[in-house]
Amino acid sequence: MATKSMYETKDRLSQQTDYTGLLIEANRDELVLMDYLTRTGIKGIGPGKDWTRETEAKSAQKVGIKRIAEGSDWDKNTSVDTNHLIKSMLEIAQSDGWRVSEESEILDNGRLRTNRVSDAIADDAFKLMLGIERVIGSDQECVDHTSTSTVTKTRGLGCWLQPGTHSVLDFDAQHRPAAELSTEGDTAITQQQLEDIMEQAYAKARHRLNLTAFVGIGLKRTISGFLNHVQTVAGYESTLRRSIDADARGITNIVDFLEFPTGRVQTILIPVPFADSTTFDETEQSKNCGLFLELERFGLEWIQRVTPRDMSGKLNLGGGDRGFHRAMYRINCQDASGSFRVVRTPGA
Repeated sequence: MATKSMYETKDRLSQQTDYTGLLIEANRDELVLMDYLTRTGIKGIGPGKDWTRETEAKSAQKVGIKRIAEGSDWDKNTSVDTNHLIKSMLEIAQSDGWRVSEESEILDNGRLRTNRVSDAIADDAFKLMLGIERVIGSDQECVDHTSTSTVTKTRGLGCWLQPGTHSVLDFDAQHRPAAELSTEGDTAITQQQLEDIMEQAYAKARHRLNLTAFVGIGLKRTISGFLNHVQTVAGYESTLRRSIDADARGITNIVDFLEFPTGRVQTILIPVPFADSTTFDETEQSKNCGLFLELERFGLEWIQRVTPRDMSGKLNLGGGDRGFHRAMYRINCQDASGSFRVVRTPGA
């Protein structure tokens, strides 16, 4: 857990009923997707008080021109463009909970800090938010609300960027990504492959792209190596050029921005992209995956932010104070045609 000043953070948590903003602020390096989608996502929509959110997506723009003869009247029976609805599903998340024995509250074991209840509450809230962060970056498919006993699920970004059809709450093909960039085994992507898929996304979105790429460490290293290779005459090996900082006497080999004719990409390192959609643990291939988003087309919507439930007065029969946290949220998408995902699958 990152420390802006976690003692200070935990003190502030104990005085609030909404921990979401404070925990994101204190843990930006670990809650990267949550931070960006909360701050820079889809604008202009309020919270939807329903299981599903319907976001309207405009139809692809068409050329609108007619050649007419002199004196021709306007055709009043002009057709109306049909927009499409993209539906997203609500998910209810609950923490494992926290409990502190009465004895541990009395005994400090020589610690400098003795407020074990504040520690336990803050840790439980953070674990829940870390779980939500992993869901956001996963390829989890949504589960529709069909009855009161249904455990609904929201669609993860990795699944929103799936170019094929969806088995649940599918949406029109013109708003899905044109393709994905996939490699197998130990094969890394190349700069040419990235340029090619950006060209496909550009052609489908019909505008120059401005992408934010949330990538694992393996993919970050691969991209950082793109612009450091200088191809020499055919038949000779390429040479590697590194940027050397003369003042610091150091070597820099990192690329945060890419600029191609089809658009611009900012790469941001995240700890675990494409977490396992069941356990939400890092997989062998996670570090080599990435989510390339037109960020303004996606958003994280909180119906209920991370909220504490103190059950000490109801369940404490001598075992100590206890409680848990709960949140309700969904990931919305307005259009995914200009976005795509980079995935690496295990080799045969």
